Amino acid sequence: MHQGVSLPLRGPKPTTLLAALLLANGNVVSTERLIHILWPYHAPNTATALIHTYISTLRKILRANTGRNGPNIFTQAPGYRLETGDSQVDLLEFNTVSNKARKAYDANQTADAAVLAEHALKLRRGPVLGGAVGEYMAIEVARIDELILSIEELRAAAHISQGNAAAIVPTLMSLVDENPLRETFRGQLMVALSQVGNIPGALRAYRQGYTMMVDELGIQPGAQLRAIHESLLRTSAL
Repeated sequence: MHQGVSLPLRGPKPTTLLAALLLANGNVVSTERLIHILWPYHAPNTATALIHTYISTLRKILRANTGRNGPNIFTQAPGYRLETGDSQVDLLEFNTVSNKARKAYDANQTADAAVLAEHALKLRRGPVLGGAVGEYMAIEVARIDELILSIEELRAAAHISQGNAAAIVPTLMSLVDENPLRETFRGQLMVALSQVGNIPGALRAYRQGYTMMVDELGIQPGAQLRAIHESLLRTSAL
């Protein structure tokens, strides 16, 4: 995608190759490495020629759709290197802004942290590495998804610490639905609901999580989630 418009990359292999070059952040990726990414088990005898063809096709697509100062792929031994030109790579920007958000939060600048986390999360404009295939890309997608979830946690923590739970309750409800066994989100939802005066809802969120963890994993909720629950029980008894 360039400036909000999807590029016609012509199939999963060219898409995966471009994603591999983008993830290298301007460093050379060897032809051997690219072959392993695209064909991890049984590379065809024509793999090197196919890589060359995909690179040629990608160069034409990038030139036609991104302008003279856009991304370009250079041949450099032992493989290829992508320069992004004046184009923004959302993943790199996400990493930069996320680091700023974490530093702001650690410095107790929670208002700034919430704004920065919000900005970082808006950089996700679709499926992570959308269209890329293979085991290597699946690992990268899982890694990036985890980074995104950690920034979701930071944003929620920043809002809660400011006493601004109302702004984050709907998002936390969705995150708990999507990640029912992720205890951090459930604990944050319980605290946020308590902060807006909905202690029964907070206790219900715990009971739902408890049932799911016991039934699906055969384990009790973690110490932090239990501590939040016990605190809520004490509050509701007052």
